[in-house]
Amino acid sequence: MAVIGREAFASERSLREAADLAAADVTVFNQDACVAARHICVEGGIEQVDRFGALLHEQLGTQREFASETGGCTPGTSAPSPRRPCGLSTTSYAPGRCRAAA
Repeated sequence: MAVIGREAFASERSLREAADLAAADVTVFNQDACVAARHICVEGGIEQVDRFGALLHEQLGTQREFASETGGCTPGTSAPSPRRPCGLSTTSYAPGRCRAAA
């Protein structure tokens, strides 16, 4: 779980930074990591929360060191095999999205 405090709304820059950091927290290892935030509580009014949500949405499709911009396989995972596509369990496999590690 992540919490975005009202301080994030102090400026556009701080709000964008909070959205970027939240996106990184949410997408770490494409949500296969136990530390990946599954819920975000945002302290603010409806318009503020909507603004944060829009910025978060923009950031979710960003390629990151520990997350793929399209989901599916995490960068650096092993090459696909019939038993473990992209090095992940078959329950987390996203067909058509896996790529072998470079």
